[in-house]
Amino acid sequence: ELIRGISTTVRSVNDLGDAADRIGISAEHLQELRFAADQNAASAEAMDTALSQLSRRLGQFAQDGTGPAAKAFAQLEISARGSDGAVRDVGDVFDEIVSKLPGVSSQAERAALAVQLMGKQAGELVPLLAAGSVELQKNAEDLRSYGGVIDDELVSRTQALNDEWDRFATILGGNVKRAILGVVDAFGLLPDTPQSRIADLRQEIAERREKLAKGGLGRDAGSGGLFGVIGNMVKGGTVA
Repeated sequence: ELIRGISTTVRSVNDLGDAADRIGISAEHLQELRFAADQNAASAEAMDTALSQLSRRLGQFAQDGTGPAAKAFAQLEISARGSDGAVRDVGDVFDEIVSKLPGVSSQAERAALAVQLMGKQAGELVPLLAAGSVELQKNAEDLRSYGGVIDDELVSRTQALNDEWDRFATILGGNVKRAILGVVDAFGLLPDTPQSRIADLRQEIAERREKLAKGGLGRDAGSGGLFGVIGNMVKGGTVA
């Protein structure tokens, strides 16, 4: 049970790191945003999907100023690039969106902007987006105060551990299988391979043909005939 629990924890943290890498956000920030979604009638899956969409649309807008979120970025006056010219962290952009959306007077317009920025999945995040940055920050502080955030370095090290474990398990699994088959083969329990069966069949047919050519076998000589050879070998398990 202990080993199983450790394995489950490693897998869970590894999945967190992989999700953060795919989205382009720190693992710590992703945990905070997932928690905020959970506390505001949404799900971690909805948050991940919305962030993934935002990341793609942010990248497109940063590249050439176009894309489905271009008008929303412009209306909210959100820059795609930081002062260093690099594309901004998607988590920081999300935080800015949450801080600026409540300033849009129309609820319908806020919802439309959210969908432009993060796709249809943003609809599930409406309560969180409406709550604003104060609620978002409070959720993050609550999570950290209870020790609920795994730091980025530990997540990264866990990913490396998981990769090594998968590699070790693959190698070990192959070695175990070879060892078991070696023991089975040593006791003569492994059947002939299909290739050897075919070779046996060809050899016997060749021998029967030779006898037939010498007049030693009739074409339809029952089980001793050429076609009987094939049938007998199949029945006897020589051919799979």
